[in-house]
Amino acid sequence: MAAYRGDVIVFILEDEVGSKECAVANEALCGLGRVNRKDVSQDELLGLFHVHRAEIEAAALKKLRAGVYDTGTILVTSDDLKSA
Repeated sequence: MAAYRGDVIVFILEDEVGSKECAVANEALCGLGRVNRKDVSQDELLGLFHVHRAEIEAAALKKLRAGVYDTGTILVTSDDLKSA
């Protein structure tokens, strides 16, 4: 399940070790959907998340495995999605 929380969509990433809270920046979602942030609602952002979930989770998993995140939530940004 994913939830809108301000400037991000929060989701839980499950892997073989357990689960980790992650978030994807709304800016990154708009880049994937090629839409302007001013033109999309919260529901549309959640829809973009679900359409691109596999790509977003792959980027989050890459950061998790590389240890490239601060303690707490793993944040997926536009740059992460470009290199995924």
